[in-house]
This record gives sequence, structure tokens and C-alpha cells, in this order.
Amino acid sequence: MGLIKVRDGGYVRVESVGAVNVDRVFDENAKIRTTTTTIMDLTGQNVLSSIETEVSTVIPNSYKYAVMRDNFIHDEVIAAIREKRDALEWVDPEE
Repeated sequence: MGLIKVRDGGYVRVESVGAVNVDRVFDENAKIRTTTTTIMDLTGQNVLSSIETEVSTVIPNSYKYAVMRDNFIHDEVIAAIREKRDALEWVDPEE
């Protein structure tokens, strides 16, 4: 298996992936949730790729699919690595 696309401009070799960590941090003062997905190598010491997104936790959000899009991006990276395929891009449900 070759390289798979996990984000724009970001590729990893599936055979080299040892772990995928997802961390979510809520900043109550700024009302922002930051999600970071880190793809580690087989030793668990080197970062192969990292994806970080921020989404407002203010209700209603300026974009009603903001949290859904944020979750999709990180869930799709994990699914793409597991299924050995390129990660799908988010498609706006209203388009």
C-alpha cells in the first residue's frame, strides 16, 4: 500500500502509522473547542501528521454545520487510515 491523503497537502504511509490520538480542549472563556488529531509512527515518538481545527461553541453558531464538519474531519482521518484509503472531503449538506 502506498500513501493515503489525510488532509490537503498531507499524506501518510499506512504501514508507518502506529497510533492516532485525538485530543479535544474546550476554552470556556473564548467559547471555542479545539480538536487535534495526531498521527504517530510505529515507535509512537514521531509525528507523521497533525490536523487541528477550531469550532465556536456559541449557540447558535454562525454556520449550523460547524460542529458536524469539525467531527467529520477528524473521524474521517481515522476511518481513512483504518480502511487504507484517502480521506473524504467535507461536503456541505446544503450544496
